[in-house]
Amino acid sequence: RGLPYTNARGASRDATELRKVIETHGWPGEVLVGPEGAEAAWLVLQYASAESEFMRDCRTVIEAASQVGQVPRWQCAYLDDRMRVFEGRLQRFGTRFYMTPASPEINELEDPGQVDLWRREVGFGPVGEVLSNARDYQLPTEAELQATQARGNVWRRKVGCRAGAARLHDSTHETSTR
Repeated sequence: RGLPYTNARGASRDATELRKVIETHGWPGEVLVGPEGAEAAWLVLQYASAESEFMRDCRTVIEAASQVGQVPRWQCAYLDDRMRVFEGRLQRFGTRFYMTPASPEINELEDPGQVDLWRREVGFGPVGEVLSNARDYQLPTEAELQATQARGNVWRRKVGCRAGAARLHDSTHETSTR
């Protein structure tokens, strides 16, 4: 299937299938499904944002799989930050940022003094490098930012995440520096 999804139905359908695989076989890592299958499972999980309980459950599953080398540590970092931001908590690895009319901004960090060490431990580059690279992204106007934030708040309420607790909205990006 083509990713990213253009509608929630496709993401939900694939999350349902992934849930069945996990219940039967555990996390579908490379040993079980090969590199392409493992990447597909990872992407399905990342796009299952409307299913926050499923994402929480998977956070535990992939953390355990990571401890035995079946899942790269960076995947745990991405998912952990994603869930923290959805839940209105501070992110740890600095993988989530958003665009303002003035510049890209990193979502709030649990410990700014520790973030680059934590990033290095999972194979990421420094957070400053990410923000520098993000300066090439198109910046929204103030009206676009407000409209996107409003849509994001409605969506978060619908899926059970904390509306307005963090600056998370449709234009939130994940860092690509690994």
